[in-house]
Amino acid sequence: MSYWRWVVVQVTGRLWFWAAIYASGAILTALLAIWLAPFIPDAVSAEMGADSVEDVLSILASSMLSVATFSLATMVSAFAAGATTTTPRAAQMLVEDRTSQNAIASFIGAFLFSLVGIIALRTGLYGASGRLILFAVTLVVVLTVVVTLLKWVDHLSRLGRLDEILDRVERAAFASLSSEFATVRQSRRDVPTTAFPINIRAVGYIQFVNLERLSSIAQKAKGAVSLLRRSGAFVAPGEPVAALSWRPDEETVREILDCFVVGATRSIEQDPRYGLIVLAEIASRALSPGVNDPGTAIDVLARIVRILVTCEAEAAENEATTVEVHVAPIAVSDIFDDVFTPIARDGAGNVEVATRLQHSLAILSRWPTYRDSARSQSVLALERAAIALTLARDKEVVEAAAADCIHPSPGSQRHRPPAHPDT
Repeated sequence: MSYWRWVVVQVTGRLWFWAAIYASGAILTALLAIWLAPFIPDAVSAEMGADSVEDVLSILASSMLSVATFSLATMVSAFAAGATTTTPRAAQMLVEDRTSQNAIASFIGAFLFSLVGIIALRTGLYGASGRLILFAVTLVVVLTVVVTLLKWVDHLSRLGRLDEILDRVERAAFASLSSEFATVRQSRRDVPTTAFPINIRAVGYIQFVNLERLSSIAQKAKGAVSLLRRSGAFVAPGEPVAALSWRPDEETVREILDCFVVGATRSIEQDPRYGLIVLAEIASRALSPGVNDPGTAIDVLARIVRILVTCEAEAAENEATTVEVHVAPIAVSDIFDDVFTPIARDGAGNVEVATRLQHSLAILSRWPTYRDSARSQSVLALERAAIALTLARDKEVVEAAAADCIHPSPGSQRHRPPAHPDT
């Protein structure tokens, strides 16, 4: 992902952006009738009965203000419910829901359109022809509001539901991890032998690294850059985030530091571990005594396996060009620790979850990239289950499931998984 594309994603994900776009468009549309009025004969406007436009605008203005206020209250309630049933990190993705943003923006835009239209009518800016144009545009706005309202009512039935949030987190985690696999394959394989470190000057989480810009700087200097800190890493002033194969001047140092965006929170777009961690948090919350929902934890395990297996399959098939930046791959053991350790810990006393965890690890162990980490996690999960489970029969069931991962049969081989829903 390029820097400007990342900026666009960040800006367009804010509710105020679409509200401002729709509001500006509504105001310009209302004023456009004044400019187009000379092109419409007065006789046509008299026959069409455009004098009723003010009444329609008054109804639209009063109703849209109420609808926009109600919709915002509903969104806030959905966000709160999502944070309670899953995790606050997952609920953040609801804020970026495009359907909700478009609905709120449409209602606000319709309200402002009506308000500006009424003000212009009362001040006499519209002639008879201008009223006709305004009336025609008002009909289009009313139709748009009706369609948006119907879609919004249907969307409200899903907004904030657990399965909807899980789908959003899975899609985001898959996109991020898939991009990560491609980035590592594009990077240089050789690490600079003589390294000049570049120390960060901010404190917080690395949200984005502009690899294209780093590669351009390296090509210009006829050198190489080694990335020492990835997106998602927490850094403080003085920590090295990159190493160069040449001695840079102060301007180059500033250019390289500008390639790192540091913020107060993690961002999922370039941080694949974060999306998987959020899924693991949802599973852990479901396994807490106060919730006691092992079905959600089992669902999360299926989603994690689907993400990991599909990304690995795609990475093995797709070709990629090389950039002049060395990016060390994320350790598979770290990914497995992020997602499976919390579930194994909190679900050790539940035979259904413990068994499904072992089956999930057995599937992943068929892939050479995941084999060692999957078997290591399987052993740890088995030890936790042996301590937490009290019934001997339950322990035997989990041990039998773990045997498929720790001691696989000779006939087990890697298989091609079904395509991910987003591919």
